[in-house]
Amino acid sequence: MSNMVKKAAIYVLIGIFALSLFSDVVSASWSAEAGELSYQVNHSDRIIIGTVKEVRPGYDYTDVVISVDEWLKGSLPDNEITIRTEQGTNVITAGAANFSVGEKALLMLSDEDIEKGRFRMLNMQLGKHPVSDRDEVIVIIDKLLSPVSSEEKMLVVGDTWENEGWKLSIKAVDKSATPGFILISLSYQGKELEDARIETRKSITYRGRNPDGSEVSLFTAKVVNIFVGAGADAVRLELGWTAPGSDVQLIEAPVESKMEAETPVPTLTAQARREAPGFEMISGVLGALAVWWRLKK
Repeated sequence: MSNMVKKAAIYVLIGIFALSLFSDVVSASWSAEAGELSYQVNHSDRIIIGTVKEVRPGYDYTDVVISVDEWLKGSLPDNEITIRTEQGTNVITAGAANFSVGEKALLMLSDEDIEKGRFRMLNMQLGKHPVSDRDEVIVIIDKLLSPVSSEEKMLVVGDTWENEGWKLSIKAVDKSATPGFILISLSYQGKELEDARIETRKSITYRGRNPDGSEVSLFTAKVVNIFVGAGADAVRLELGWTAPGSDVQLIEAPVESKMEAETPVPTLTAQARREAPGFEMISGVLGALAVWWRLKK
C-alpha cells in the first residue's frame, strides 16, 4: 500500500474521531441547563437527603433503597424509599446515576409510584448532589417555590378578590357536573391572564419565568368546596400568591396540579452492554490506533 493511501486512511480515521468528540461536547452542553440547581429544584417532585441502605441490581434496572434523613421538598411520611435507576445487569445507560451502600447524598427525584415509595432520579446522575449543597437548595426553594401569602376565601359567582396586585373573579360554578368545577378570571396589576377551569379538590398554578429560564410558582388557587344555594352559588378557595419581581415574566396559561409532576426530562436511550459515558469515543480511539498500526507495518 502506497504512503499516500496510508496517509489518507489515517486522516479519515482522525476525522471520525474528531466527529465523535464533537458529538460528546454537544451532548454535554445540551444537558447544561438540566444540571443547574435552580432548574432541578423547580422541576423535581421531591428533594431528599438520604443514605444508601441497599442496592438491588435487576435485569433491566436497579432498585436502590434509600434511608431518608431529611425531606427538603415534597415531604412524605416515608422514612425509606426506593429509587429505580435506568441500568441493570443487562442494560447500562450512559448518564445513569450510580450508588454505593453507605454513601450519603442530596437527591432530586421524580415521582413514579408514590404508594409503593418508588421514585426516579431527576435527570439521572445530574440529580445527585453532595450534602454540602443543602443550604443553597434551601435558599432556592424559599426564593422560587414558596408563595409568601395565603388565604382561604368564600366567594359567590360575580364576586372579586383582590390582594397585592392580584385580582380574581368567579365567573361560573357548576356542581351538577362530575366532578364539579368553577370558572375564574385572573389578572396581575391589570394584565389579564388566561381564564381557568378548576375541578373540586384540585388546583391550578400560574407561573412566571426568571431571567435564567427557571420557572417559579406565583399564584395558586384550589377549590375546597362548591355550594349551590337558592339565591347564589358559592365556592371556598385556598389561595396562595407572591409578588413577582419586575424581571419575572408572567406565563399566562395556568397549569393544573395533576400536570406538575410531568417534568420534561432529557432522556438517553438504554442499550444493552453499554459500558459507560464516552464508550463510543474510547472505542473509536482504539479502533483508529489499531488500523494506523496495521497500515504502518
